[in-house]
Amino acid sequence: MMRWRAAGVAALGAGTLGLLFGNPLFLVVATVPTVYAVYGFLSGVPSPGLAVERSVEPEAPEPGEAVTVRLTVENVGDSPLPDIRVADDPPPVPVDGSTEAASALRSGESLIVEYELSLPRGTHEFGDPTLTVRGVAGRAGEKTVHDVDGATEITCWTLLDEVPLRDRTIHFVGRTPTDTGGSGVEFFSTREYQRGDPVNRINWRRFARTGELTTVDMRVERAITVVFVIDDRAGAQRSWPGYGPDTLDLTTYAVSRALPSLLESNHRVGVAACSGLASDDLASYTEPGRDAATRSAADETIDYAQADGGSVSAERAIRALRERLPANAQVVCCTPLTDGFAEDLVEELEAGSHGVTILSPDLTTAGGDPSLGAATEALQRRARADRLQRRGVPVVDWSLSEPLALTLSRVFETWGETR
Repeated sequence: MMRWRAAGVAALGAGTLGLLFGNPLFLVVATVPTVYAVYGFLSGVPSPGLAVERSVEPEAPEPGEAVTVRLTVENVGDSPLPDIRVADDPPPVPVDGSTEAASALRSGESLIVEYELSLPRGTHEFGDPTLTVRGVAGRAGEKTVHDVDGATEITCWTLLDEVPLRDRTIHFVGRTPTDTGGSGVEFFSTREYQRGDPVNRINWRRFARTGELTTVDMRVERAITVVFVIDDRAGAQRSWPGYGPDTLDLTTYAVSRALPSLLESNHRVGVAACSGLASDDLASYTEPGRDAATRSAADETIDYAQADGGSVSAERAIRALRERLPANAQVVCCTPLTDGFAEDLVEELEAGSHGVTILSPDLTTAGGDPSLGAATEALQRRARADRLQRRGVPVVDWSLSEPLALTLSRVFETWGETR
């Protein structure tokens, strides 16, 4: 601004001297600052009228999924903007692409800044974008931090707090079937009518055809007691490449999804976090139950498992678990099978009357072609699973390409089996 005023003063002074002394040289000299002053006036910074909007795609990403951010700046004023510069303020996460752009905008035109983010779990806030408008001569103009319409934050659904819409319902109906007849929902056998049998279970069609009274027995279904054991030892966990979920996220997510379905089906459900069993931490174990208090306590145990597990003696934890388990409780051990913990657990519980099922999230094939170390670990994990299966222990692998509901249904099918 000062340089344009100085040019104007110089032009006025030279023109005045030329008129006073009648010397055309002064008039020629005045031409240069006059042109300079007029140029500065015409190239002044226009008053901008701007609309700023930010969009993200997808709006509810999973951890590690690439998120495309698009910041659109539109000139909604009447004047053209010869030079506008935009800088977005993304969350402090890895960014692919430029968060800045510059252009000239006529009225009604837009400038788009597009880049990608790689987000960890949680909610991430954007800052306000900075806009700078300059004149034709590069004159520094208005620099503003602009409010933005649209997305101001983005949330990667956490495995315990956000349930994907595509996998909201677990289809698990009924209780564990037995090999005895009685009242139930599934046909078991027919037998000769006995005095006192319910009328609605008499086979009236057969009576009409043969004159014989027979009674239909249905397969008896009984509620079970199940305890989920979460292997939350810090050294046992494996992570999805980038910012994706680790095996502890997946196992706690699976348990949190199974709990309401089992409780609604009148089963007794408990939860144990391996890291706190040996130290008798009360929050690390929820006694099996079927009421609202059990659900609340189980959620606390899941939260406990979500915290970083410290160094823990697997042997002591397994012994402590065995002492707490109710008789005939089914055990679902949620573990990534990165070491011999599950085999030790099965060996300890085989002496009791506890059936054990292994639910194991498989991240050994995540991220494309594995390294030599990852391939070796995958083979070792497969060998552990094979040894368990040879002992008659069901091992349910959970690949992230398979819906959790389907994986859990395969776990449910193993309960009540004789091993």
